[in-house]
Amino acid sequence: MLLITTTSNCHASTAHTVPSSLNSRNALTMSFIQNSLTIGDYSIRCVLLLFEIAGLLAIFFGIPSSFVYFAWFTQQQLWPAISSSGDSMVESREAFSTLVLNAGYSLIVIWGIIPYFSLRESLSHRFRTCTAVIFLLNSAMLTVLDLRLELFMRTWWFQFESIKHVYLAKHCQAIAVFLCVLLGLGLLLLQLLVYYTMVYGTLKVPRVLRQVLEDTKRLLERCQIGRSGGSGDSPETQKIMDSEVWS
Repeated sequence: MLLITTTSNCHASTAHTVPSSLNSRNALTMSFIQNSLTIGDYSIRCVLLLFEIAGLLAIFFGIPSSFVYFAWFTQQQLWPAISSSGDSMVESREAFSTLVLNAGYSLIVIWGIIPYFSLRESLSHRFRTCTAVIFLLNSAMLTVLDLRLELFMRTWWFQFESIKHVYLAKHCQAIAVFLCVLLGLGLLLLQLLVYYTMVYGTLKVPRVLRQVLEDTKRLLERCQIGRSGGSGDSPETQKIMDSEVWS
């Protein structure tokens, strides 16, 4: 009788031990999976942050610097080669002028777009309208000039490649590809904007971008910029004009 009781107690203790060990293993497995998912999530976020930083650096510094370098190359390297080959210098001077205009325009637009939209509410409706018209006219003019410049660069690319001027041919090829990429991205963004507006209505400002604009506005106000005392429009007019953008 004592042996039967002892055996039953051993079986009961073993039965309690096995589920507890399984529960501990399951807990360890779940903890490992959660830690792995957390590490993977933070790793993906870090990689995306690096890509974002690289993209911002390429936009804010790479595009204007590329135009400046290509303008320097056109004046210092391309002009002597074209003049020595007996071709007309009018196209090369036009190419240099177009690159200089692109450098200045891209620098103003890229570095001025955030301060402009952060101070947009304090600007008058007439000033904003004039700014939009000037922006559209300059963009259209530079688009036409860039298309002509790309045609010139492709012509010089094949011309220098045929006479074995590899250095000049590679630079002309780089300028042509660079302009093609910028024009393609601009056309793609325009199509996406038109599609979004037609399907979903007026484009709304994301919360993160709105916070960036608010912080920039405070920074400019500390520098005594943008305290002109309002836009000059009535509150009703200002509310109607800004409701679609800032809603």
